Amino acid sequence: MTNRKKSGFTLVEVIGAIVILGIIAIIAIPYFTRNLESFREDYYQNIEMNLTSSGREFYLDNRLYLPTKYLEASKVTLKTLQSEHYIDEVLDYEGNSCNKDSYVIVIKKSKEEYEYHLCLKCDGDEYDNTNKNECDSVWNTTDTLTVELGDPPVIYVYIGTDRVKLREKLTIAADIVKYNNRGEEIARVNGSGEEGIPLILPSNIDTIDTSKIGEYETIYEYGGVTKKGKVIIYENSAPNISISKINKVVTGTINASEKEERTNWKAGDWAQKLKITFTPGDSSLGNSTITRYQWKRKNRWTDLCIPNNNNYCEIELTEEMNEMVSFRTIDSEGNIGLETRGYEIKIDNTDPVCNVVATGNKEGSEWFTGPVTISFDEDKTYDQERDSKETISGISDRGITLG
Repeated sequence: MTNRKKSGFTLVEVIGAIVILGIIAIIAIPYFTRNLESFREDYYQNIEMNLTSSGREFYLDNRLYLPTKYLEASKVTLKTLQSEHYIDEVLDYEGNSCNKDSYVIVIKKSKEEYEYHLCLKCDGDEYDNTNKNECDSVWNTTDTLTVELGDPPVIYVYIGTDRVKLREKLTIAADIVKYNNRGEEIARVNGSGEEGIPLILPSNIDTIDTSKIGEYETIYEYGGVTKKGKVIIYENSAPNISISKINKVVTGTINASEKEERTNWKAGDWAQKLKITFTPGDSSLGNSTITRYQWKRKNRWTDLCIPNNNNYCEIELTEEMNEMVSFRTIDSEGNIGLETRGYEIKIDNTDPVCNVVATGNKEGSEWFTGPVTISFDEDKTYDQERDSKETISGISDRGITLG
């Protein structure tokens, strides 16, 4: 009799395989679902970006249709954008055509600034983003636009600020506010005094004395509403400047080595590098901070050093120069500080070279057999900036150091 091996799976094995497949499915299905949803979101995000750009192009070509009043809106439908060839047919994630009454809405925010939003429906895929505020029917012309007094500023100015500058900083524009038919505020924007929007000054501006440090109340009135702000006048000081010079010096024996020598800087000193430290000239800065330290070269002011949170700033200058410069601060309120006195900055960053020569009786070409004379000489090369053959000495002012 011939024995045959039985083929196939036992019931236990089949059940085990089903259980394993079930576990894999439980783990994998949410993963694939999340990915599919992410792909769908990316798809509609690209559609919204392209459609919004098409709407913007339409309004650039047809500026007559742009809204003319602050916080009012116009819209162009997807049907119009397609018929005017600004975009091809728009399909949803399932390949169905999106609703032709979808639209791009444009809202006027300032004289030249417009804000664009897409309001898209794709019924075939049940996609709808028109529930956001920008797409709501509140953006129609029947809603109420009013001009209201905004919140007056608290401003910081340096002592001695002239009246023209003071008026400029105190002038505010009323806010344009949009209300729906239930009297609810739905949008607010500052008109910056454009297109007939009133500019307002405090009624007591003449009582502010910019020649004295202190705090002054400002009173603004418009449309029967009164609001109060403040003017804080504080010290206008030139920054404190600390300068030290850094030169390379040569020390050692015939096998010389270089190191940095840091010494106090004196006006008119030549240096290879200058370290400049800036601090405010006065600590009474109010709530403002120094945003940058500037220097003036050849009557032109440029930024030189951006301070940390404590108004402290440090910089090393290595650019070759020979000129008078001065410094000043600009604070976070846009106030310009006083100018420092002039500093004569002279930098020559030619690397120092020290020639070391040993002479005496030698045995062969290596060893000296008697007294040795060592002489030091700095390499003098022509320097165009200084118009001379003098360079920054590679030998310490304090003498020659033998290691």
